Amino acid sequence: MRHYEDIVRRSVKRDFEGASFKRFPRERKEARPKNVRRVLEISDNCYYAKFRKYFIGKLVRIISGGTATYWVEFMFDSDREKLNAAAGWSNAKNRYYLDGVKFD
Repeated sequence: MRHYEDIVRRSVKRDFEGASFKRFPRERKEARPKNVRRVLEISDNCYYAKFRKYFIGKLVRIISGGTATYWVEFMFDSDREKLNAAAGWSNAKNRYYLDGVKFD
């Protein structure tokens, strides 16, 4: 029995010879600017309510606004182009007035 234990111990030792157990430092998440937010919800009273699927979950930059009403623009041109194409608007439209919007 003693011989078996030695064989197992050597085998385990060989398995872990090349292993490195050093901890790697965690990468810091870049903080978003305060005026960049992700849209969570749009009110039914908003003019863009029928296009809500193009806003929900997208990053937008808040240009101006107050309590629950904001002028925003998309962070990514691809999101803006999809919305403009679906609504039939000019591709030059880049600012949207959201009423009753919630951000993360």
